[in-house]
Amino acid sequence: MPTFRYQARNIEGHDVSGVVTADDERLALRDLRQRGLTAFALSVSVHKSLSNLSKWRLGKIKKPGINDYILSLKQMGLLLEAGVTLDQTLQSMVNAPAYRSLGPSLEAVRRDLRHGTSLSAALQKNLPDLPAYVHRLVEAGELTGHLRQAIADAAAQMETANRLAKEVRNALVYPAILAFSGVAAVLFIFVFVVPRFTDMVKNRADSLPWLSKVVLNTGGFFNTHWATLAGGVMCGAFLIHRLLQVPAARAALYEAALRLPIAGLWLREAETGRWSSMFATLLSNRVPLVQSMNLARAIMRSERLQASLSQVERAVRGGSTLARALEDYTVFDATIVNLVSVGERSGNLAVMLRSAAMLCEENGRDRMKQFLALIEPCAILLIGVAVGTIVIAIFLAVSSIGDIPL
Repeated sequence: MPTFRYQARNIEGHDVSGVVTADDERLALRDLRQRGLTAFALSVSVHKSLSNLSKWRLGKIKKPGINDYILSLKQMGLLLEAGVTLDQTLQSMVNAPAYRSLGPSLEAVRRDLRHGTSLSAALQKNLPDLPAYVHRLVEAGELTGHLRQAIADAAAQMETANRLAKEVRNALVYPAILAFSGVAAVLFIFVFVVPRFTDMVKNRADSLPWLSKVVLNTGGFFNTHWATLAGGVMCGAFLIHRLLQVPAARAALYEAALRLPIAGLWLREAETGRWSSMFATLLSNRVPLVQSMNLARAIMRSERLQASLSQVERAVRGGSTLARALEDYTVFDATIVNLVSVGERSGNLAVMLRSAAMLCEENGRDRMKQFLALIEPCAILLIGVAVGTIVIAIFLAVSSIGDIPL
């Protein structure tokens, strides 16, 4: 069971510190409240030697990752729930070793808050790597007075998105290894095997079948210019990487991917799920409908989908129901539109939108399985065709030399 080191204020107003043992942070805070203590700093207690070893290994502060952001938002929500002020919450996190990578940014957020900046603006300025919906949720929490719940919802949303991203990455590992192995095998044959047969048949190159000529000439070209080709591949990969850093290029590539048969459906359902989940969260935090629509639309990655949702907003402002506007101006699935319609009629729109988000998540997993089910046989087929073509070409070349009847 982990041990937590805390700093708290007792009922007499004195600051105290110590350690408490609990299964998680929430239970540790509850234990402290039962003792009459209001915690304003809570962190996992690490053995001193391990802490020194960790510092020695890290050396300088590492760049924060997605898990650091999720953990910081969770901690912020827990401390605010325990009654700790926002300034004390940020101060405790700045001093905590668990948030060492975020320390300077959190200190900058705390400094901006003391100068009168809103939390959402301070986070957007000093933690720009946070997803856009986090800033939107925090902004909504400030508007409605439900900041703690908004921060908790933002952490949950990030955790869900991170889990889905991990599932996709893990699912793509086998196809990636398969494709890499196939390409490596074909290149090995071209560079090391084909040139040996080229030397054998160079005196009768004119009498070889056309397929053998193509394969042997390609192998000779690879063998002669392998350094140039390797450099070209590296330069091409670097240029593609740099191009993908340009927002306009990424947006254009994403819009093109949305038009693909299977991957496009998968991406559209993921977009719909994010929008539904964000919309439901905003409505649950008592943000007005039109404002919730505006904030939820901002998290969509596709400019085309954002434009269609903008038309939906205008229609709703003009008196149309949300379900009818979605049906008229978007490509959302009929099931999603029906759930929205039921939610409007029953007064449980947030609940229905949450159900729609869960449905999109399940459909997304199914689409991912279909996509991967197509990738694997296609990769095997392409590799088999490439290797088979090379083998047939070599066999034809050898048989033509020895006049072996086929």
